[in-house]
Amino acid sequence: LRVVLASTEPEASQGLARRRDLGPYDGMLFVFPAPTSVAFTMSTVPVALDIGFYGDDGRVVTRLRMEPCAGTETQCPLYESTGHFRYALEMPAGDLPTGRLG
Repeated sequence: LRVVLASTEPEASQGLARRRDLGPYDGMLFVFPAPTSVAFTMSTVPVALDIGFYGDDGRVVTRLRMEPCAGTETQCPLYESTGHFRYALEMPAGDLPTGRLG
């Protein structure tokens, strides 16, 4: 997969907001310095996305479908993993691969 890497707080905060496509990339990979349980929102993301949450070992923790939301972060639903994760991969709905990351 070719992904955009979001490894800093500003990159992670911006995410895929206001993007209809990723050009030559397949998705966006969020990398956290340690296991976390942060939630994701679809505020101002105009297309449905699938998200996979992965542990340190690359195994799937949770997979979810996230729906577009034109509202603010406080108006849009939060999407959360069922357990702590180290990586999150967002891809257009239906494109998220199954199995381990990496």
